[in-house]
Amino acid sequence: MRPRFWCKPTSKTTKLLLTRGGDELLRALLPSPIHHRAPSMLVDALAHWLGQPISVALSVGGRVDLSDHVLYDDALFGASSVHYEVELVGRHEQRRLASKAAR
Repeated sequence: MRPRFWCKPTSKTTKLLLTRGGDELLRALLPSPIHHRAPSMLVDALAHWLGQPISVALSVGGRVDLSDHVLYDDALFGASSVHYEVELVGRHEQRRLASKAAR
């Protein structure tokens, strides 16, 4: 099964959750990235670490202004590579992420 990398940015932080199957592999709360390539470099590194491509779920909605957040730069937003593919997820998927993060 392809690993799934959940990414939920806010104006000050970014919540991250990496899962494969039913297993949680990584959970982090980081400050918002400074460098515009940091998100794609992180996902590339995780794909190399695991030895397989990753599906990235970029959680959007609510009060995040897409134009002001570096995570939505072309480096990751709507992009794909041999190491990852990105999709936008809305509020329903965000609730699922919140319930996983609470465990």
